[in-house]
Amino acid sequence: MFHIIPASDQSGCSQALTIIIQFSMSNPKIQQLQEDESYIKISQKYPHIAKKLIIFWGSEFCEPYLDSLFTETRSGTRRGFPPEDMQALLNIRLLHEELYELERKQDIWTYPH
Repeated sequence: MFHIIPASDQSGCSQALTIIIQFSMSNPKIQQLQEDESYIKISQKYPHIAKKLIIFWGSEFCEPYLDSLFTETRSGTRRGFPPEDMQALLNIRLLHEELYELERKQDIWTYPH
């Protein structure tokens, strides 16, 4: 279960994120993610993405989050990922699909971005 932290509570936000990540570490499927070569590559270059993956992993929010990284949502200011990083992100998405059989009501083209 996820709880939204109000933006006005900046001091508690990083503390809450730390608690969520520590709690998630006990999940064997999160450990499998952290041992994945693609995740390791992404976590080294994009730690902010790695943190969100840990938080979203196993939930219905993970695949839409990854999908949002593949599309332009910043009015032309997003440069995109190098091909090897894009492949790593795609591998992570496939791993999530493989580990979690979530009911997918929409395809990636119908998710709101």
